[in-house]
Amino acid sequence: MHKKPFKAFGDWFYYTLSERKAAFYLCGIIIILSLFPFAYDHFIRPKARLVVQEQLINQLEKAESSTRYTSEPSARQKRKNINDATWKDMINIGIQKKLANSIINYRNALKGFSSSDQIEKVYGISKQDIALLKKEFILPSKRLDQETESKPLPSAKAKYETIEPSIVNINLADSMDFVTLPGIGPYYTSKILRFRRALGGFYAIEQLGEIYGLPDSVITAIQPLLICEGDLKPIHINEVDADMLDNNPYISRKQAKLIIAYRTQHGKYEYINQIKIAGMLSQKEIEKIEPYISF
Repeated sequence: MHKKPFKAFGDWFYYTLSERKAAFYLCGIIIILSLFPFAYDHFIRPKARLVVQEQLINQLEKAESSTRYTSEPSARQKRKNINDATWKDMINIGIQKKLANSIINYRNALKGFSSSDQIEKVYGISKQDIALLKKEFILPSKRLDQETESKPLPSAKAKYETIEPSIVNINLADSMDFVTLPGIGPYYTSKILRFRRALGGFYAIEQLGEIYGLPDSVITAIQPLLICEGDLKPIHINEVDADMLDNNPYISRKQAKLIIAYRTQHGKYEYINQIKIAGMLSQKEIEKIEPYISF
């Protein structure tokens, strides 16, 4: 006779006691192995990461502390001499581009700074700029007066080998005098003479900075070799006409006409403020022309 279907099916899944134990242990191992990656990611790996991160942090702190104590002395040891500093070196420490040009041009004109007070004569330099240069570069320690005292007298041979530019009075110098200055050739000489003639003379060396096309760097280089002495050619304000007044670089054509028209209507000028009102001049403009005005 045939077995009942359920009974036959049950015979297929019948296990002995030892087989059931083996199956139970095998299922337990499978469950443990399947849960191991999950447990590793949540419990073991984070601790390993923390250990690595702590090691990296300790290494960075050690490197930072060693840099903190060694970087400053090494930077000071590598300071450049001011005579070797480039334009880019000066810009990198905070010197303005225009001033850096002036320092380098003046240094080139002197063939290098030999005393600390020469740097103070650079056109447009401030005390803050000098302090910054002293901090970042090596400056000459001697001053010019100290250098002169300790410097031996030159020999006769040396006297003829080195020709120093002479002092030039910008109100009395001619073209031959100006071309002896470093950086001043015939072109710049003609500009200076033409401006001086139109003005009627200079009352300050700084007026050279108003000459169109004359670089500030050139003015800085020659400034220690210049003096400004002599009388100015006056403008007789109650006698000149508009054309003569317009020749002065400080007075425009329109202002010249207004000044003459005011004089025609109100009579002769007696004080400078009348000219300011008549010509619609600013306070700065009237201060520039005042040394030339004669009543």
